[in-house]
Amino acid sequence: MRDELAPGFPVRERVRPSGIETATLAITSTELCADLAELGITPRKSLTLRWPLRLNRVLARAFLLGYFDGDGFVTWSRTGRYVYPRWGLCGTEAFLSSAMRVISAEAGVPPRRARSETGKKMYVLAIGGADAFVVDRWIHSEGTLGLERKRLSLHGRSAQADSPANS
Repeated sequence: MRDELAPGFPVRERVRPSGIETATLAITSTELCADLAELGITPRKSLTLRWPLRLNRVLARAFLLGYFDGDGFVTWSRTGRYVYPRWGLCGTEAFLSSAMRVISAEAGVPPRRARSETGKKMYVLAIGGADAFVVDRWIHSEGTLGLERKRLSLHGRSAQADSPANS
């Protein structure tokens, strides 16, 4: 893929402090960048992205899974002695509101409201408790796509759960 999209540019690899390995590839094609911009994929997309109007409803779950792998999180929270799972997305208020409508309609969980992160321009949509498992099972329901480390349903209590700060 690198040879087709960015010949000669290196794939940079790094290991995060958590031990997670990542790779970065810089795409330098102005034509490809312009095509992506027409679809709303731009620099800092988490601060500007809106739900794609032309997205076929059949593809919404797969689209949301790809978005979740990039800008989503699973984690465990504590309130007193109670520990509960949380599933969430980071992004714009408009995008997250549209995503919640799809999640509610398709997974059958009650709607939640995106909340602004203190001191930041982004919003967080968090779904906790039993509904976090429902959403996790729904979003991963058709196949093996998606990052394994971002699955509540495969791990019970995930040892490598992400948080909004480091997803």
